[in-house]
Amino acid sequence: MAYFLTGEFTHALELEDVNLAAFRAAKSDYQIADSMTFHAGAFYRLGDAASSWEYVIEGLRWFSEHDNASGLARAIGMAAIVLLDYGDVELGARVTGATMQLVREKSVLLAPVKVLHLPDPTETSITKLGQARAQVLFDEGAATPLELVTERLLAMPAPGG
Repeated sequence: MAYFLTGEFTHALELEDVNLAAFRAAKSDYQIADSMTFHAGAFYRLGDAASSWEYVIEGLRWFSEHDNASGLARAIGMAAIVLLDYGDVELGARVTGATMQLVREKSVLLAPVKVLHLPDPTETSITKLGQARAQVLFDEGAATPLELVTERLLAMPAPGG
């Protein structure tokens, strides 16, 4: 984490790959899925949208299958961040709305923003779309069942590809 937070993303990934191998050897599924957020964040910071998305989807799949609210917030929040910078900005804002609804309903932390210090997708949406348009899309996303948001994200190709 220290390497990540000081901008040494490649070194952070090298160390996290060691962790991921240990998590896989121990069959520690939650830690494997959690590592996906870290990987996605590091690849996002390196400007590699395709690799970031690959890890977003792997984590999202596990968290969704296990109905893990904290992990789902992490994964869809990370998806929103990637979409806003590399993909469909309006979809990114909708996913942000769904993420924030989950954060409010389940009182969970948005780890990509709070722990990894990645851009807040709410602020990015407002900057890119304006307050009024972003709010409409946030509301649409918040009203969309989480299962539908998850299904759409899992079916999507990597942004920017």
